[in-house]
Amino acid sequence: MLATAGALALLLAIGIAVFLREEAAQPAAADVMPGPLAVPRGGTDAVPTGPLIDDKDLPRECGVSRATVRALSPQADAEGQQKEPASSAHMECEWYSRDSLLSRVLQVRIFAYRPPVGSAMSQAMEHIAGRPLGDSVPTPKPVSGLGEEANLVYPNDKGAVYEGALVRFRVSNAVVEARFGGSDDGGPNGDAPPISQQVAVKGAFRAAAETAKAMKTQARPRLAPAVKTAAPPAVRPPCALVSKQTLAKVTKGAGGEKITLPEPLTLTPGTHESDPPPPRQTCQWRASTPPDDTGATYRRQLQVTTFAFPSVAAAQRNFLINHYVLRDQSGADFRVLASLGDQAVAGFDKDNKFALASFQRGHVVVAVTYAGNDKRVPIPKNQATNAAYTAALDVAATLTP
Repeated sequence: MLATAGALALLLAIGIAVFLREEAAQPAAADVMPGPLAVPRGGTDAVPTGPLIDDKDLPRECGVSRATVRALSPQADAEGQQKEPASSAHMECEWYSRDSLLSRVLQVRIFAYRPPVGSAMSQAMEHIAGRPLGDSVPTPKPVSGLGEEANLVYPNDKGAVYEGALVRFRVSNAVVEARFGGSDDGGPNGDAPPISQQVAVKGAFRAAAETAKAMKTQARPRLAPAVKTAAPPAVRPPCALVSKQTLAKVTKGAGGEKITLPEPLTLTPGTHESDPPPPRQTCQWRASTPPDDTGATYRRQLQVTTFAFPSVAAAQRNFLINHYVLRDQSGADFRVLASLGDQAVAGFDKDNKFALASFQRGHVVVAVTYAGNDKRVPIPKNQATNAAYTAALDVAATLTP
């Protein structure tokens, strides 16, 4: 259900890491042209760094009142059953009642993801975008007035409707799932039809609202209008986005090559996991020299990837996930950029030794990575970051036809 945290950064790291391990030399053009690289101009980071929700912040009995339990699951134990959490859940509460063929099940689960901040926030955001019941549910419907983001899931498979309605919301690094379902006594024919969708949704909303109130976030859920989508805008091929002058500085003028990156590691597609993945294009420029007597070589790689989303909201959301992750990975080397797009960041991945400059403009997210080594020593991180930013300036200027 959960996508890989920091999928964009990991995806781009694959291309960088593979290149830096290669032994075969790539053709190199003339020496790097003289002239300085652009230096990123920093802005203010408005994305919060906390506070995070911890186990001690989770409400007793998942925040559901006895009055709600009596209304939704009349024969259940008023105290409820606080179950041993599932492997990834930090709290799970369930109330179950059964009388002849009539049954009611109310379940609330709370997932509070662990620090660091970027990992916790990205996992929570990816969780709520996932598809919890497999192919038996349609795309989740957006819900407003509940937490920081929320949605409603109701199965369209006849055999799954007994599970009822599932309302999910996120507050900071925690995701809450409130499910209400059951069956009614069908009478002499012995059938036990599921409770109506209206009853299931109303009950799940009621429980979710009480949990939200206990967690001190907005708690008046209602269905929201669907996010308007459109055909992704036209974006020029990445291999045409970086000028010859910039390439001469950062890759010795090497020619670009369109490549296909691995499919499993992508940004969370669209708004939900069940949406089609956004169209993406990638170009790499690589330069290297033959190994010397010690086997060492000079290498440089620039990579540009564009993602065209069906809505501005989807692009913004996915950019935010990677803002969190890159900030964790870069530490003091992370910076918010005051130029390039609607929002932009740059940083240096300490583990994979590559720089990333990324920006979001409307429906489009762009990621520019740069890495290299002189002999066996990785180039200085400031040099790598400035090279990625210099190329990103070209991309921003030529992105759309």
